[in-house]
Amino acid sequence: MLPLVANTEGEFLVLDVAAGSLHGAVVSLARGCEDVEMNREQPEPRHAHLVALGALGGVLFGYPLLAVFDVPAMVLGVPVLWAYLFVAWAALVIAVAVAMRRLN
Repeated sequence: MLPLVANTEGEFLVLDVAAGSLHGAVVSLARGCEDVEMNREQPEPRHAHLVALGALGGVLFGYPLLAVFDVPAMVLGVPVLWAYLFVAWAALVIAVAVAMRRLN
């Protein structure tokens, strides 16, 4: 049988004396639970939009798409790559502004 070591919150840690280390099993006798759930904060779903927009920005300004628009052509007197960068940047800024407005 493994010895139990109590902490200040009424929870017990199982100590494996043979291995000389603490196991991750925490038994909470105060709650009377057999299965211990880790009390982790779940990310708010509203932040998922901002994470997705950040990932989209990484894709838009990543090598594969930049290489596609790096051609020796002009759009309204501006190189295609520069026009793409401006339009993608403006679209991303507008998308973040819309997402923030909806979150608040």
